[in-house]
Amino acid sequence: MAYLNLLASVPEVDLERFRGNRESAGGTENSEPAGRTENREEWLRPSLVVGVSHLVASWISIQPLGQALDGGNRVHPELWHPLRVPLFHTPNEVRQLATEVDAAIDPSEIAGDIWLTHELGQVRRLFRHAAGRGECVVSVLQPPVDPERASRVRMLWK
Repeated sequence: MAYLNLLASVPEVDLERFRGNRESAGGTENSEPAGRTENREEWLRPSLVVGVSHLVASWISIQPLGQALDGGNRVHPELWHPLRVPLFHTPNEVRQLATEVDAAIDPSEIAGDIWLTHELGQVRRLFRHAAGRGECVVSVLQPPVDPERASRVRMLWK
């Protein structure tokens, strides 16, 4: 199954607050299941969110696309996903990756592929936005379709 990779531009202070709040990752024994809380302090507040196919990172050999989409630092040690955990890039990494991704993508090489043009356009748009605002980029894969595993995956924003 190909997961949707949700990319979000998030203020660094917002991400650091979330990372410092250990209960935001999964709650406690007596709390609601991970991802089911309505407490505002336990959600990230992105300025922009885009979705791209997770296949883009593995099918496309343009580097640093793989690093931009599937690399970075772990958001929180208690977060889980069956394929890969949520990751983030710092504002400095975002600025560098935005420049490198823009330089690596030759629009003339993908012009005939509507799907790929759209997917790479979304990645470029998100990284340019985050770089311009000095924000982090957070990458979260959509929950699996089966209820048992989906209940263990925590979405980080509403």
